[in-house]
Amino acid sequence: MLNITGFYNHPLSLIDLQLVKTELDKRKDEDRNIVMVSLGMEVKVKTEIDNYNKLRPVNKIRIIELRTDKKYGSFFVHKPAQAEVEIVKANFKAKVIIKEFISPTIIHRLNIDSKLFQAHIKDFRSQIDVVIIDTDYNGEVFNICISDVPEKRNDFVQGEYEFELKNKDSKIAVKVIDMLGEEVLIVK
Repeated sequence: MLNITGFYNHPLSLIDLQLVKTELDKRKDEDRNIVMVSLGMEVKVKTEIDNYNKLRPVNKIRIIELRTDKKYGSFFVHKPAQAEVEIVKANFKAKVIIKEFISPTIIHRLNIDSKLFQAHIKDFRSQIDVVIIDTDYNGEVFNICISDVPEKRNDFVQGEYEFELKNKDSKIAVKVIDMLGEEVLIVK
């Protein structure tokens, strides 16, 4: 078994996975299976690994995700960020309002009790780094149509967005990304 570690400063991504697959393609004589150890992974990584493993008799890839793996991990309790987002569509117009956002990871990193944190924080938007919106989401590829990236470090995202739709049945996807890079995806 070939162990690959080091995905601790960001969730395991499709790019990381592709780098491993590219390296395996270079090692034609490699017959060991692969174990990748990480702190988190992007949503599509699991599906990609499952599809990859179906096609390979050797060099199967397995992930040990230290936050959730019951056998090897689970010593990190990860609670995902949560966002309350209202999406209102009327004819060919839409409005997105971010009503609430909480990142347990930020609270944990700051070592603050969540009730105390919420009582002291004046604006939940201080936890949000970026808001991006796909105004015609196809369920596969996220095309950034609207982005809200504050110019200055102390500025907040707007939190309310109005825009025109290509058609009245367009699916809207909103990604809220916190200061540590954790994403929440809301689709309507």
